[in-house]
Amino acid sequence: MAEDTIQKTTQIPDFKTYCVNTLNDSFPSLNEQPTMFQIREANPSSIPLKPLLEYGFASWIFLIFAFLFLIFGLLYRQKSGQFVIMLKSCFSRRTLESITKNGSLINKHLIIPSFILYVCIISLMGERTVMFFGIDIGVSQFGVLLLSMLAVSGFSLIKLILIRILGLLLGNRNSISIYITNRIVFFVADFLLLIFPIFGSYFLKFHLAEGSLYISFLLFALLSIIRVLRGFIILFKSKNSLNLYLFLYLCTVEIIPLLIAIKILFSYI
Repeated sequence: MAEDTIQKTTQIPDFKTYCVNTLNDSFPSLNEQPTMFQIREANPSSIPLKPLLEYGFASWIFLIFAFLFLIFGLLYRQKSGQFVIMLKSCFSRRTLESITKNGSLINKHLIIPSFILYVCIISLMGERTVMFFGIDIGVSQFGVLLLSMLAVSGFSLIKLILIRILGLLLGNRNSISIYITNRIVFFVADFLLLIFPIFGSYFLKFHLAEGSLYISFLLFALLSIIRVLRGFIILFKSKNSLNLYLFLYLCTVEIIPLLIAIKILFSYI
């Protein structure tokens, strides 16, 4: 019996078992490791894709742009020569003085449509700015546009009326007339330079829409600076001892509103 036990304990295993046991004792067990080439599929719904600029718009926005292009097309067809002279006078003082003396060149049939184009394009830029920065003023998109139109038209008319009254009181009618003409000719320049960037901010997508909006900001600021500087030059070239009052007027209705608008804009950037 003891001999049988000794035989079992000293029994030599076969070659296969010997190899398996040797390998298991010599090497640790291998565990499956993740590979860098493993295919992983992401769930598209888990990745939020938010555009930099919400490009949705109401159908009436397109109708407004169509209306503006129609007005400009009809106006240009009837008064193309006057349009060219108005644009030239934005950068030529001599041309500006010439059309001021020739009062029939710029009449109400040209001023009123130009004013409408200016008010609409600035109001569209204001509405787009409010929507882009998410400014909540408690009204709908159409309401924002209406408020912008009222603000732009009211402020522009008040400025023209005040400078006219101031010119009558100070006896500086010639310089005031040139100043008012300078303001009127920039209605057309503002519309022509802003219409396409603002149109792009509505109908383009993502970075293009955002870039178009910022381009409209830069163009509007540039045109405003040029117009205000020319206004200073026009008024202060006149030999009038009461230019201090004109300076205060320009600071009140031209410079301060522009600085406030820039401050508000940068507070939301």
